Amino acid sequence: MLEYLTLLSARLVCAASLKDTTFGQYLPKNTESQGPNYERLPRAMATLSLLPVELIYCVTSYLDECEIVYFMRTSKHFYSVLRRRVWSTFTFHEYWRDVSNYLAILADLTREVGADVLGYHHIKKIEVLTPRNSFGLSQSRKSGFHDILLGLIESGKIDLREIYIRGNGIHRWPQIRVDEYDHTGKCNSPSLDFLRRIKEYAQPKSIREFSMNIATSNILSLVEADVVELRLLTKLSVCMTLDFKRTPGQSAHINQDDKYLATLPGVLNQTAELRELRFRANIGSYTEDGPGSIHDPKLAEPLEKLQTAIGNLKRLRVLKIGNDDSADCTSEQIFFHPSFFMIPPETCEVVEYYAIVSVAWWRKFASHHFSGVKRLKLNIKPMGLESRWWVGGDSVDLRLHSVAVTGLKEFVMDAREFSGADSDRHIYPRDLIDCIKRKNNCSIVELTGTVKRPR
Repeated sequence: MLEYLTLLSARLVCAASLKDTTFGQYLPKNTESQGPNYERLPRAMATLSLLPVELIYCVTSYLDECEIVYFMRTSKHFYSVLRRRVWSTFTFHEYWRDVSNYLAILADLTREVGADVLGYHHIKKIEVLTPRNSFGLSQSRKSGFHDILLGLIESGKIDLREIYIRGNGIHRWPQIRVDEYDHTGKCNSPSLDFLRRIKEYAQPKSIREFSMNIATSNILSLVEADVVELRLLTKLSVCMTLDFKRTPGQSAHINQDDKYLATLPGVLNQTAELRELRFRANIGSYTEDGPGSIHDPKLAEPLEKLQTAIGNLKRLRVLKIGNDDSADCTSEQIFFHPSFFMIPPETCEVVEYYAIVSVAWWRKFASHHFSGVKRLKLNIKPMGLESRWWVGGDSVDLRLHSVAVTGLKEFVMDAREFSGADSDRHIYPRDLIDCIKRKNNCSIVELTGTVKRPR
């Protein structure tokens, strides 16, 4: 009901703020021909001005940027409230060919009127959505905007509480050239100078005062450059590019040039405050015989260390394993090995698996209790026998008979598997939903979002 009222209020706001500053301007001169709704509109807007600030924020979440600007111009009250809202998060979304060059314009305006006149002091969060561009040799960087913003942060005029940097994608970020290191080994890459100064700002702060959220395709470079305050990291999304190669007569092994899997456990051991971990593995080339044995010491030892590190994350609440549909990191959806089952820590409430898995994986899944997990999501595809590297979904004929998991509130999967429309289509074990229902009084949610209550 509250969501409906909020959406209705947002529509009133959008309709009422199409022009300028006073409510009277929105009424047509001949209201009789237009019906009673036009007379009620100003009264509705006046009622909106009495809403708590938090509810006004909910209303504006349904508006786009232009509508919010129009809304701000309807009254001094809305302007003062939404000015804080608009400036609370500053987002870099610059592209190589940014014809508007808005950051350079903002830099000139800041020099002209001063930072105090603008809304910099309301900034609590910074989002960098294209770090390779925003930190590169762009026009905005040449204009000095980055230095202006960092200067305000370091002087205390901006009480920055959070930073989010999204560096996933095909072109891995950061990519550091050899000539960007000085004689002391310090990295002077322009793309990392921003992060280094943010780290220096954050070092004396506690987790209540500052937090970091990073999505990166190259965690190793960030660690080596020492530009992240790991103890303040609360959300981490890692896309690791691995190259499994297999010579005739040998098992799969990790390319020696790729140290990501060996590095990550040490990184996670320093992230005591981590609340959310999304872990993707971008697999390189395979032979048609598959990735080899999971018992290969070259693969088993680092995976064991990774499992130990994740199990020690005592504050972790959300764990997502594999590549979901929104992943920037494309792969064959194999998380290191189809039989490798990542066990979440007992503090996790939300666990999601996206992967191609084997029968051995399903056996491990069925025997795990998932203590504390309230929402479990599976987007799974089947894996064939080792001698048959790839098989279709109609070849899986597996029954679990029982599962150990209890206490679920929501179980998400492709429930079309069990609709009876295609009796030969079995990607999941045939009795999976029945096993879940016997142990859990939970909703069954399809990947499409449709909710099915247990019978």
